[in-house]
Amino acid sequence: MISFILLGKIGYFWSTYLSSLDTHQATTIAISKIRDTGALLTAGEVAPHLTHRPIVKLAFNSPEVIKIEDYKYILLDRRHPGWNSNVDLINKLKVQAENSGLFNLEYQQNEVYLFTKK
Repeated sequence: MISFILLGKIGYFWSTYLSSLDTHQATTIAISKIRDTGALLTAGEVAPHLTHRPIVKLAFNSPEVIKIEDYKYILLDRRHPGWNSNVDLINKLKVQAENSGLFNLEYQQNEVYLFTKK
């Protein structure tokens, strides 16, 4: 038990794991609304729950342009944007999805957004 506590990075429990508890239920509901294996764009923290899909891409800052039309689902969390991401990128992707005419906002709660391609 002592080894687990010393090597288990127990500090992460309070700082990293519990920090996104406020959107956990909304994220779980959004994930349950993803019905088929269509391509998905999401945050790094959500991706492990959806790795059984053929295509899961991370919404993170990179020089490569994110083409939202390549995805059937876009799952975004504004409060907790995820690894190498930020609120500005999430806002940009949200506005793109809303204005593109390609997506419906299927679910929204606690700044968690699920867009589904029409």
